[in-house]
Amino acid sequence: MVETTLSKILDKVSSILQKYMTYQKGVLTEMLRYLKENHKLCRKLMTHTPNINELICEFIVETILNSDIENVTELMERSYHIPVKYSSEVYVITIVTILALWLKEGCIESPEGTANILLEAIIIKAK
Repeated sequence: MVETTLSKILDKVSSILQKYMTYQKGVLTEMLRYLKENHKLCRKLMTHTPNINELICEFIVETILNSDIENVTELMERSYHIPVKYSSEVYVITIVTILALWLKEGCIESPEGTANILLEAIIIKAK
């Protein structure tokens, strides 16, 4: 049941993110609104799914690699100034950490504010 619930949430998040595959503020805000509406369920999943962080990390990696962001891994490497195997981990873990803390604290900040935080923390710069 837990896997099914997690799968449904990730499917919905994926369908939201697919609307604009470069993941700008509007689509991130919509995704965060959905997570906020379901934050109690998300928090239960966070505490009752043993490998939740690994599953979420895999989902984020797959989502980013299938995005419309051109040369995303090279952009990560340039933006973080470290090899891609490290920069991609920093990128993903930053997203997971911000989302987990936001959900854990009951989504105190608005979805818009949290989208701004995410975009500031994970920005990749094209040169």
